[in-house]
Amino acid sequence: MLSTRTIKVVYFCSDADKDKKLLEELEKHLKNLNRRGIIDTWHKSMIAAGKDIEIEIDRQLNEANIILPLISSDFIDSDDNWNIVAKSAMERHRSGKARVIPVLLRPVEDSWKFAFPNIKALPQNEKPVTSWRPYDNAFMSIAEGIREEVKDINRFSFPVKLPLQRIASLFKGAGKAFSASPRKSKKRSKQINGSAIAFATPLIIFVVGGICLPKLSNLLEIPSLQTSQTLVSTQNISPIGWIWIGKLDSTSTNLRDSSINPSLVPSAGALVNVDKPVNLRTNVRYSHNSRLPTQIGILKPDQKLVILQVKRLINPSSNSSDTQIWAQVGRCNKTCGN
Repeated sequence: MLSTRTIKVVYFCSDADKDKKLLEELEKHLKNLNRRGIIDTWHKSMIAAGKDIEIEIDRQLNEANIILPLISSDFIDSDDNWNIVAKSAMERHRSGKARVIPVLLRPVEDSWKFAFPNIKALPQNEKPVTSWRPYDNAFMSIAEGIREEVKDINRFSFPVKLPLQRIASLFKGAGKAFSASPRKSKKRSKQINGSAIAFATPLIIFVVGGICLPKLSNLLEIPSLQTSQTLVSTQNISPIGWIWIGKLDSTSTNLRDSSINPSLVPSAGALVNVDKPVNLRTNVRYSHNSRLPTQIGILKPDQKLVILQVKRLINPSSNSSDTQIWAQVGRCNKTCGN
């Protein structure tokens, strides 16, 4: 299989020993893809000593191209997997930033579909791994499904590849229409039309894209690109604390009730301005209670900050699909905004 980039595959498994053993077997079946650099896999057991578990899980979720929730009764019983990992994974799935593929390890009632609606699970026919004989047949089915998903991601990894193919097909059709000339000049007409189309296609795409890219992107289903963030180096910037920067629902990339400008979910290194007074806190973490970490100060409006790290938090006790966005920030030094 030809691959243009390595695809990040992240597993989320319960802590039950029987689920961990099934995960180990699945990894063996994916080992060849891993060895060839086609995929790069990660799961919680790979977190190194001294690392903050919650931060590392959040980082891996945000970097994943494919997210594999390994479904079992123990997975469903885990509040962290069910209320936090599942919601964050689906948020990325709906935004097109990652693909969620549930993997059914053991028989369980269909409640898992509430967390992963309208998504087809593996193995084939959504038959749990432990219902196959031998299990290897199930793992082979899962590996084949993931391999096809990786091929599909790489096929359309360039955001405008599919729309350009559509445009090219339009020109190809136009070329056929124009080439319907008298028989004596048919061959010559095809050559002229072919050359003209080859020359004109990239020029027309460039002009049309430059003039009306936003409208064209909607028409051709090109994902919108967030280009209004200024990125700077964070190498010499020390963290001063964490701030709440806004809410995000599953259908938008713009923050609501944002405390920063621009009001987009920032990336690490993004340069932002504080729009209103905001509390500076020691840290944020996934928690089942509403108590926030200690407040250590207040940032006043018009301060320029550098985003060092972003966390997406979902209240496990809430039915809302809103995600709270928090960021670790540092003060912009004399040169970072230049």
